[in-house]
Parts: sequence; C-alpha cells; structure tokens
Amino acid sequence: MSRLPDLPLQTVLDLLREFDYSEMRRNDRYLHLKHIDDSIVVTIPNRTKVHGAILRSALCQGGIPEKDFIEGLKGIIPVFGKESVIVHVDILGFKSLLTEAKKNESKFDEVLNHYHSALRSAFSSIKSMTERRHKFNWRRICHVRVYTDNLLFISELENQTEGEPDFGRALDEIAMYQLELAIRGYFVRGGIVLERCYCDEVTVFSPALADAEDIEKSAYFPRITLESSAKEKLLRYLEWYHAPAFCHFADTIIIDPDGTWFINYLYVLRWFSDDMMDMMERHGEKLPVSEGPYFPAAISDLHLHRDHIRKRLAEFKDNPAIFRKYLWLACYHNWFCSTYFSEDGDAEISDVGTTLTFESCFAAKSEVNHNN
Repeated sequence: MSRLPDLPLQTVLDLLREFDYSEMRRNDRYLHLKHIDDSIVVTIPNRTKVHGAILRSALCQGGIPEKDFIEGLKGIIPVFGKESVIVHVDILGFKSLLTEAKKNESKFDEVLNHYHSALRSAFSSIKSMTERRHKFNWRRICHVRVYTDNLLFISELENQTEGEPDFGRALDEIAMYQLELAIRGYFVRGGIVLERCYCDEVTVFSPALADAEDIEKSAYFPRITLESSAKEKLLRYLEWYHAPAFCHFADTIIIDPDGTWFINYLYVLRWFSDDMMDMMERHGEKLPVSEGPYFPAAISDLHLHRDHIRKRLAEFKDNPAIFRKYLWLACYHNWFCSTYFSEDGDAEISDVGTTLTFESCFAAKSEVNHNN
C-alpha cells in the first residue's frame, strides 16, 4: 500500500477544502470538518503536523479516495524517483501508415481507427492485469505513454526481495502489450533498462531517456531486448532458483543465437493452456488440453500472428533490409510453435528456408555458475 507522508496541518486543511470539507469546530486536541452536502464529519488532530497513518484514517472516514488526495499533493510536496523497469519501443512500418493516412480523409479515418483500436486493446489488457495484481496500490499500475510511433512503459520496483516480483510482473505486462499489438498486425522493437525514474500523468523523468533511441535501434529485429542493466538484474534473480520448472523467467526471457536476450512474448499464449491444465487438475478431468475452451483461443491468436508475418514477408520480398527483419520474426514464430504448440500442425509458416533455435535464459545461469 502507498504511504502517505506526514503533512503540515494547513496543507491538509487546504486540500480537504478541495473536496468540499470546511472546518466545523475545533478544540485544543481536534479539528472537525464537515462535508458541504451531507453530514459526514472528518476529524484530525489539532497539531502542527498530521501523521500519514492518521491522515489515511481521516480520508477513509470522509470517503475521500487516497489516490485523488495524493494527486492534489503533487506540486506541493517533493517527488522522488525510484528504480524502475523502463521500456522504450517503436512500431515497425509506422511511417508507411502515415503515408497511407495522407491519401484521403477516408483512408485517414480507416488507418487511425485500426491503430487506435489496437493500442486501446493492448492498453486495456495490461491495465486489467495490473489492476488485478496491484488493487491495493494504485500507483503500481504500469505507466504507458504513446507518442507518434513510440511507446514508453515505466514500472517501479519495490524494495522487497530486490524488486523481483515487480520485475517479473513488468515483463508479463510488456509481453501482453506486445502480443496484443502483434495479433493486430503491429510489430515492435525496443529495449528494457533499469534506471531511476519518476513518472506521473504530466512528467516522465529519467536519465535512461537520453539513450532511448539507441536502445530501440539496438534491438534491430522485432523484439524487445534486455539491455545490460536489466540483464544483470535478471541474472541476480536467476541465482535464487535451482531448476527452470520453478522459475517464471525461464520461459519469459529467451536468448537469440546472436546472444541477445529478449522477451518471449508469444509465451503469453501458453497461459491459456496452462490455465486449462490447472483447471482440469482441480476438477479431476482427464481430457486433453487441446479440447479445452482456452486452447482454441490461443491457437486462433497464434494463427493471426502467422498470417500477419506471411503478409509482411510477401510485402517486402524485394526489400532485403526489411525482409530480413520479418524473416527473423518468422523463425521465432516457427520455433515457438514447435517448442510449445507442436500439436498444431498448421501454426508454422512454411517455406521460410531457415531456422533459428533459441534457449532459455536459465541456460545462461548455468554457464555463469560453470565459469565461476
């Protein structure tokens, strides 16, 4: 839960007036404030400063949302940055979208609405996920900013267990966002760094932003990579796990043959079948997972992913620089299908002409231990 700071009494009174509370009476020990429209009374100590815990109790007493009260504090009390997961990505082919939109008014509306719908769907998916996970701390919801073809994610790390649960959740949220865009035909590239950052609805401030463009370009292929700071943090977490079966990161982060660590965003689709398996275990069912209602939904999204890549390969077959990016994506798609969805023979992209094999980040942990 977020922690309210100790505040000067006058600051508290000024903010409570913004919520239509006015002073009703006071004595040497307490002040009583009443809401303008009803009989609700808020009581606070008549002291120079109001302790954060007492203030929280008063807000509950008055039915004042804590998040709204904290919003009112911005600009009044100092703000501070925290170590955060920062992800900067861009959407491949965005300039061609703008070129299409310039043709006429009808085309503008068509391109805008398709793009806007994809972004809204992607944002809704992670918003619902983070609201469920962080319902007791609204400030933990991942910040998302979209400007032109750039997407910026920021998620704070808490101090408990060196931020490991928050780091894992942030990766899940980013993977979900990436997948939701991909199955609508928008592929992204970018990078993940760990850096001190402050973010609210009007301000994003972090030294990492100075290198955002270079980080994004270093990914090259349609993937979101872990830069050195993120990779070092993850290696630290991996040391806590003795086997990949117990490590969520083992499937979430994989390593390209070129040595690049990146998010295995298609693994989000495994949540369907894994959830189905858990449900069957709870109910004692013996049906194969493929006959469960979650599995066909995952296959449907995997086929959409396949079809969008096929379209891009055909579109850019005469443009080697761009074709190479989608060829890599086709290899990643096929590897994922053969590794996690081998029972579906139609999911892979045929005639790719090359293959790539990726490995779990957990393998890197073993190599580090061996070298040490």
